[in-house]
Amino acid sequence: MVLLIAGGSGGHVFPAIAFAQRLVDMSYPVYFLTDQRGARFIQEYSYLFEHVEVIPNVASAWRGMAYVKLFVAAIEMYLSLRKTRKFFQQYSVQAIFSFGGFMTVMPMIWARLWRTYGKKRVKFFALHQSDRVLGRANRFLSRWIPVVFTGYPDTLGFLKKVHPIVVGTPVRKTFFQIPPMKLPETTLGILILGGSQGASFWSSLILNALAQLSLQHRSRLHVFHQCPEQELSIVKKNYGELSIVCEVRPFFSSLPEVLAQVHVVFSRCGASTAAELACCGRSGFFVPYPHAKDHHQSHNAEFWVSQNAGWSCHQRMLKEEKITLFLQECLEDPKRLLYTGAHAMRLGRKDAAVAMINYWKGCV
Repeated sequence: MVLLIAGGSGGHVFPAIAFAQRLVDMSYPVYFLTDQRGARFIQEYSYLFEHVEVIPNVASAWRGMAYVKLFVAAIEMYLSLRKTRKFFQQYSVQAIFSFGGFMTVMPMIWARLWRTYGKKRVKFFALHQSDRVLGRANRFLSRWIPVVFTGYPDTLGFLKKVHPIVVGTPVRKTFFQIPPMKLPETTLGILILGGSQGASFWSSLILNALAQLSLQHRSRLHVFHQCPEQELSIVKKNYGELSIVCEVRPFFSSLPEVLAQVHVVFSRCGASTAAELACCGRSGFFVPYPHAKDHHQSHNAEFWVSQNAGWSCHQRMLKEEKITLFLQECLEDPKRLLYTGAHAMRLGRKDAAVAMINYWKGCV
């Protein structure tokens, strides 16, 4: 039995789901350990797992909370430890793959202790780091977990004793089925993504930029816009006033179907999102999340730009005029999107999950 651990954002959970798909294809029984935040992403994929265990979220214990909240975090950590201990007593685990998020720390520590002192010993442990900067949970765990897979060839923040194994980021199979991008003859498809945690700043910025385009250019656009639910009605109204064909939703449940219709994507630069775009050869205009302590999305975006596989701009420097000019250039010279998309596709690693499985099989 293989145990996958991931929690928090979709950037941690979706690579784990992609990895689970490959394991199931190879007839491995898969169990999943996550928190309340991570659980919402796996409902559609519950058929992959023999069992899903949801443990309390212990993220607050890592963020310098006030004493009262720290007390609550201590209770959450105790409940997490208790539930994790019960899980390892109940199930016999051959291998554990952890994909990041604060909630992974307690289960991985307990698993290491269980390997040393328990009767049902785990034979293989591994971490996967999707972002270009080693996350705090993975950095902490890498002191005791010898195998660390990475999504980027130059991941930053490793301890000297750690020797990362570059495999790429696992991507769900539906993204491999998206047809190659074709040169837009008349209509340019645009997708605006907020990420799994949403990003409301896009709404006014994009709409103001589109308003500066000529009516002829606006008539050639088909926009798919993900925005917070409370903004849906006003965003739809604004697109209507601009005479732009659009689909506005709080979440696109079938993202591959949407990507098949678009030529450029405006989004944050989480590692999972960037890897998905690369595997289907779509160009990304990345605006990294500005409040991350380690600025991992900025480092992610720098990599794609350096490889001519996308564009990027810091949020504080992004003006409406820049987006307007970018869209004008795309409408007048769409070949640049094909060029950038082709570079992105060359960097996509469709074999990431298989490479991880083969490494594990070679170690046991």
